[in-house]
Amino acid sequence: DIHANVFDSAIIDKIYNIPHTVLKNQADWALGIVTGSNTRYVSASPKTGYEEVYKGKDIERVILRKPSNYIQFVPDKFQQVAPIEKYRAKEKLIYRFISKNLVFAYDNSQKLTLNSANIVIPKITNYPIKVIAAFFNSSLYQFIFQKKFASIKVLRSHIEHLPLPLWGKRVFNEIAEMVDKVIQSELSSDIIDNYIMDKYSLSTEERNYIKDFNK
Repeated sequence: DIHANVFDSAIIDKIYNIPHTVLKNQADWALGIVTGSNTRYVSASPKTGYEEVYKGKDIERVILRKPSNYIQFVPDKFQQVAPIEKYRAKEKLIYRFISKNLVFAYDNSQKLTLNSANIVIPKITNYPIKVIAAFFNSSLYQFIFQKKFASIKVLRSHIEHLPLPLWGKRVFNEIAEMVDKVIQSELSSDIIDNYIMDKYSLSTEERNYIKDFNK
């Protein structure tokens, strides 16, 4: 944690000292499609036989923006394609690859992505994927990510080591319900942010420090 001062390290240690698990060896991963020629294969408007495809810029925290591109999905024509079942998973998280921040969208509509938007499919028993989305999009985890890794690329090795606290089913259900409300534009993500900080018992000083860091 070469970018962390003493106060930073104290906050990070507090988070990692809570019993937790991680995604390492408990998730499937996939890269977005590399077409070999977006000019040839990607359209800026819908066409017959084409479907939505998402770039990194289309990914927002928790939600997918309205897509700006469409593609006719013929894997054999493309330079690189992940196993089709990864794109078509029942639930997955799509995240920006080139970014200094963690930006993860929840997807249960089997959407395709281009290579600036990668995919992770968590496989942790009894750990809702929406709860993981809430953690990874929170200001606390932005802080941890920047202090530990200080990267402009969100790498699998980074994500695999972010802590996922082993809180109870009731807490997980509450977080998942809040994520649903964010998706439906009925709730601000700030509410989830504060809830997570409450559960981690962060002090007012620590909270303000993290929020100031993320401004």
